[in-house]
Amino acid sequence: MGRAMIVKENEVSWTKPAGREEATNVEQKIYSGQAPRVFMVRWQPGKETPAHSHKDDEVIYVLEGEFKAGETTFRPGTALFVERDTVYGPLVAGPQGARFVNISLMSPTNDQSQHRVRIVDGTQVPWNEVAKDEGGRAQARQKHLMLGAHGDPEVFLVNRYSHFLGRAHSHTQDEVIFVLEGEMWVGDTYCPPQTMVYVEKDTVYGPLKTQEKGATFLNVRPMRAGIKRAS
Repeated sequence: MGRAMIVKENEVSWTKPAGREEATNVEQKIYSGQAPRVFMVRWQPGKETPAHSHKDDEVIYVLEGEFKAGETTFRPGTALFVERDTVYGPLVAGPQGARFVNISLMSPTNDQSQHRVRIVDGTQVPWNEVAKDEGGRAQARQKHLMLGAHGDPEVFLVNRYSHFLGRAHSHTQDEVIFVLEGEMWVGDTYCPPQTMVYVEKDTVYGPLKTQEKGATFLNVRPMRAGIKRAS
């Protein structure tokens, strides 16, 4: 049986990055320090990060504020994919600072890094209605920011409407879910905003439920995944 993990924001504390405890302009909440590494980062206004690289593929999704890399500005709703061993930056936080979620995929999307960087402004990607009920009414909508093909991870936003009920299921790829708005239940576990859900591939989880508020969440997988309904 595979591994599943749910971590709520109130279960983790803001800390300084290891080896940089003296820094006053950056904090992070570590949801998972092992595969996959998932953390939320908060930069103070004007925070500067020099050009650097990481040993793992990573996905960054901007939650609040903004930061710049050269002439490119990353605002809320922007997704950034950086392939492992790819130098990027320097990065500079805007006048309101920045807050973002960082997911290190750990499972490479390619056998050999092509040193690629992909940037998608999610505010420019349209929603598509999915998951229709027996009466043909849509129960959810989603927008794909990255399709999980040609070396990209699969990165998409899901908006479950109020009183959504999805059957227990599994996927053929590891996945990270990060709740952005509203509230949802995974099985009997309540997941408010800023909750992380990690599910290892082929692990059955659910059912997924919402109530009046519905829920919007970020979903990240190393590559496009198939689905298996639980019997």
